[in-house]
Amino acid sequence: MNQMEYRIPAEQIASAIDLCGAEKNELGKLFFPEVQAKAENLPEQAKELFQVMAKPDVAIGVTIKAFEHELLINGSLFADASSAVYVTEVSQEALLTGMDLEGAKTGLKDLFPVSGVLSESGGAFRIGENGLLCLLALADHFRRSRMEALLAGESVKQEIEDVREAVLEPLKKAFEGGDMRWLTPFFKASFGTLQKPDPERGIQELMAPGIVEDNGALTSDGLRLVRSLSYADAMESLAALSKAEEGFYTDHICFIRSATQMWQIVQTEEFCVLSACSAQDQNQIVERLFEV
Repeated sequence: MNQMEYRIPAEQIASAIDLCGAEKNELGKLFFPEVQAKAENLPEQAKELFQVMAKPDVAIGVTIKAFEHELLINGSLFADASSAVYVTEVSQEALLTGMDLEGAKTGLKDLFPVSGVLSESGGAFRIGENGLLCLLALADHFRRSRMEALLAGESVKQEIEDVREAVLEPLKKAFEGGDMRWLTPFFKASFGTLQKPDPERGIQELMAPGIVEDNGALTSDGLRLVRSLSYADAMESLAALSKAEEGFYTDHICFIRSATQMWQIVQTEEFCVLSACSAQDQNQIVERLFEV
């Protein structure tokens, strides 16, 4: 497919798929189940876009937040064996951008560029979702404390005195909606499986991998991890969905990036894995999302 763009009211997409005579597969039915408003007079070239969206092999939800530039990207990528369509909202309309599959892979990598030398040190930590949210809440607390100290002309504290107290406010804000520029609300919105946080359980989950000591204080490794996360300048969530023999297969991964470090978070049914990764790791992960 040659690169092209087409705008259409989002509620007319299902009708446009019907107009171009495409038969939906299971993914197409899931995302575009019924006609909400009729579309008319589709250009012949645009029909290619709706044919891909009707029968995608994989659908990938993309969310990116960058701190410095107030950038928030929300979109969905629908791909088959040779083509892809990226859908995002612009001025209350759906902007459809068609491209070949390799262009889609390159574009997805370019949306979250990695520059400079990344440290691949930092290890890997297997923790529950409560533990992950508490860890990110500690990073948000550390970042906020650092910013407040700088504004007040005070010395920046290099440790967190009360871990249990530190997680409460960031968790509260995350579960009330929260500002997506902070780690905790971003990943609460990305994973979103917990109805309410359990700070005490989260702290307990951080003890097993050596992030928090038995007395509730951060270990030296835990403090280094929290400080590293607190310097993040961007986050990305990629959630891929494809048809399995029974139901659907999901592959969800998130990235946290700073000037010198990148972390990846993989979610399973039972736990989350946080680990340091490289630009090469990121590229391989993007390639994997398109494998069906």
